[in-house]
Amino acid sequence: MSNRVKMSSISVVKHIYRTKGLLSFWMGLNWATPLTICGHTMFLYTYDSIKDKVNTPTASLISRLVTLMVCQPFDCMRTYVQSNLYTHKRQSFVEILKNKGLKSMYKGSLSTIVRDVPFSAIHWPINELIFDMIKSNEAYKRFDSKGVGILVLPFWTGAFSSLVATVVSQPFDVIKTNLQAGSVDIQNNKNNIIGSRKSSILSEFIRIKRTYGVRGFFIGVAPRLLKVVPGSAIMSATYHFFN
Repeated sequence: MSNRVKMSSISVVKHIYRTKGLLSFWMGLNWATPLTICGHTMFLYTYDSIKDKVNTPTASLISRLVTLMVCQPFDCMRTYVQSNLYTHKRQSFVEILKNKGLKSMYKGSLSTIVRDVPFSAIHWPINELIFDMIKSNEAYKRFDSKGVGILVLPFWTGAFSSLVATVVSQPFDVIKTNLQAGSVDIQNNKNNIIGSRKSSILSEFIRIKRTYGVRGFFIGVAPRLLKVVPGSAIMSATYHFFN
């Protein structure tokens, strides 16, 4: 397993393509789609509803927590499907609920909260701050006399702020993925999965550090940036455009 750290993102892409084919890159799409739609809609609705009552960081924190509690099962199933790409022993959502219980759908939820809540607390305040600063600048107002920047400006501020937030929160994404993948691993028995104190954030942190070193916490950062940054940029542009 230590070889995983030495593999670049391009090497991983080539390996998956050669062994599983092009369609394997869309594994988990059936869970990723409702996760994305539900997650973004709920976050933006909650954020827009409370941002005038509290400050931006608090609004983003509350919105993310609400979203995570509702959408966590979708995220867990997506991670499970993608992490079991090389096995045919996959289970359906109903089978996992029957065998492991609803609790298994929230395995790794704490690490998800630790990852996504700081992400939102970094991403949205930086995004709003830079957007307001540039938009209120007189030079920008003269440059953007036709108002085209209402779509372009938040796109780039969203891209920048999400890039920073993604890199900072990446170690928790690695921990979350390991915890969620293990929570529904059908090759292990139930007693070794649910309620095991060994599957904690701290123990997983120590295991990754000992096995891979610091580099282990940034495994998959490039693919995550490619996914998160464009999505966050579009989300930011859409939000400001309709506001």
